[in-house]
Amino acid sequence: MGYIETLAEEAFDYNSGLPSEKNTPFHQKVNYIVTQWATICNGSLTLYVETLLPATIRAFVSFVDFDDGDVIRWIYRPRGLGTRGRHGRAGLLNRLTRPLGLKELEGRHVSFGAKELWRLDNLGQRIFFWWMVAGVATDFVYDWSSLLQKSGGCQQGSGVADHPGGVLITLGAWQGGGYSIIRSSIPPVNMTAFGAGLSGQEAQGVASLSVIGKGGPGSTTVSMRLVVSTPGGVQYFESSAVCPPSGAASVMVNGNSKNVDFIGVDIKTAGAAVDIGDGSFFVTVFDQWNK
Repeated sequence: MGYIETLAEEAFDYNSGLPSEKNTPFHQKVNYIVTQWATICNGSLTLYVETLLPATIRAFVSFVDFDDGDVIRWIYRPRGLGTRGRHGRAGLLNRLTRPLGLKELEGRHVSFGAKELWRLDNLGQRIFFWWMVAGVATDFVYDWSSLLQKSGGCQQGSGVADHPGGVLITLGAWQGGGYSIIRSSIPPVNMTAFGAGLSGQEAQGVASLSVIGKGGPGSTTVSMRLVVSTPGGVQYFESSAVCPPSGAASVMVNGNSKNVDFIGVDIKTAGAAVDIGDGSFFVTVFDQWNK
């Protein structure tokens, strides 16, 4: 992560109120996006614009940001490699600074072998550039979808609860998630510390939790599941993540079903105890959306 993006990441997490998603796996983000956009939000144009702006700013900063490797390439890239088709942040850095009167330092003449290595590096930077574009685009849609969901303006029936944080001890079996800080509960959703009660609507639940390792010994597997009760029985949607001893991890689970009477969250860990950074639990009634 580059210099500017680090600051923007912290600003986005603070201003949006969303839990940090730095460690959310790519496939979980894609699944979340597909689930959210499977139905159309019945919100106003103002809601779309207000939630689009912070996601756009964050995506722009991520795209133009640079790190030590980009600066080194910008300065030391030798002459004679050609500039057509140049990709990556080093090339973007050069184009952005050219109007300011800055230019790359005179490149030394290097051997044929060294030039070939630079050309291989240039090819790798092209691949990384388009990988970065895909990542930034995915994060942009993920951020926008999250902000729309958290705004509460897409639907009439919804509920939001936060986790109080603290120490998550090692648990040998599933235990209630503990999302006890109720921020909103709009009928027909009745949000409580034990979960969300409904009256047979089609609904979606999304729960997230970030954890921080306490130094070991060993890593910790943190598992979450949504418990969805319907007249036809109980459904489970599960997800897990591994937290290193001195690192952090984020786990998210989502699922939806028809004729829902209750949605709750369970947590289970295997390994050393970890600290809970933050976590949120959302419930949305699909019957209030345009399909």
